[in-house]
Amino acid sequence: MAVILGHIEGVVKLTKKSLNLARDPAVLICGDFNSTSARGVHDLLRTGSISANFKEWKEFCEKEDEYVELSLQHPFRLFSACGEPAFTNFVPQFQAAIDWIYADESALESTSVIPLPTLEEVSANVAIPSVVFPSDHLAIGCDLKWKS
Repeated sequence: MAVILGHIEGVVKLTKKSLNLARDPAVLICGDFNSTSARGVHDLLRTGSISANFKEWKEFCEKEDEYVELSLQHPFRLFSACGEPAFTNFVPQFQAAIDWIYADESALESTSVIPLPTLEEVSANVAIPSVVFPSDHLAIGCDLKWKS
């Protein structure tokens, strides 16, 4: 995610300069992050930074010498435009939201969120994909409005 945010930052700077804009263009980041809201990728997106001693750095290292202290930051003010869905992926062993829409808080606001199916609807066929929900992810969506 840090690499993607770095590329987006470069595109924003280039676009602002080449179009001679007074302010930065708005940023919208959407996708399957394969990460729940409790994980570091969301801390980075929501707060704009991760400290060098972030707890997850050590969690993913099998050996002590693999651990590297790394701080990350980005200049954007982002919010989850669909809020915190209970789940976008559902199988018997795992139910969580791993698909997200992050929008630029300085330029956009969410006016409505597409309702997701209920737990009962999704679990009626054990898991997704199913005959009712053909993908292993539920589609998320929202209406965004430019701030004045």
